Amino acid sequence: ADILVKPRTEEQIAKVVKLLKEENVPYIVIGNGSNLLVKDGGVRGVVIEISDNFNDFNIDGNIVNIQSGELKGFEFAAGIPGTLGGALAMNAGAYGGEMKDIVKSVRLMDTDGNILDFTNEQMEFSYRRSILSRTDYIVLSAQIELENGSYDEIKATMADFTQRRVTKQPLSLPSAGSTFKRPEGHFAA
Repeated sequence: ADILVKPRTEEQIAKVVKLLKEENVPYIVIGNGSNLLVKDGGVRGVVIEISDNFNDFNIDGNIVNIQSGELKGFEFAAGIPGTLGGALAMNAGAYGGEMKDIVKSVRLMDTDGNILDFTNEQMEFSYRRSILSRTDYIVLSAQIELENGSYDEIKATMADFTQRRVTKQPLSLPSAGSTFKRPEGHFAA
């Protein structure tokens, strides 16, 4: 990238986006780069990386408020590389669970720096897609609604999913990520 920006706050993201728009500078917003292919010449313009610097969360009962750089604590997502922002953009899922099943609301920013709150329905989740697939919204955070459960059962389910994933997709080897979408009711093989 010509320039890499790693904002820490919503205000910093808004300022950067407004400035780049005013100056007509091309930019792309990424999480940690999972499922991202870049041509040999790199990215001309600015890459705004929303990951490690933007990963705070808090818990209020069964509601978890998570900034978009974070992705932890959902059994089906155990071992999926990436960030919450990327998971929301593509309605990430595995083993019968998807983001649409646990998202209560999503906090977004438009290209003018305006902050918008979208409900689960407004996110238009479908198989590996959401409203983010066809818009320029930037994911800031989300409210995730989880259920009460047994710690031991949750941990066992996560361990099972992780083991299944590791045997099919060794994380110690290079990977270009998921290349094919699974046809409904079938496997992409």
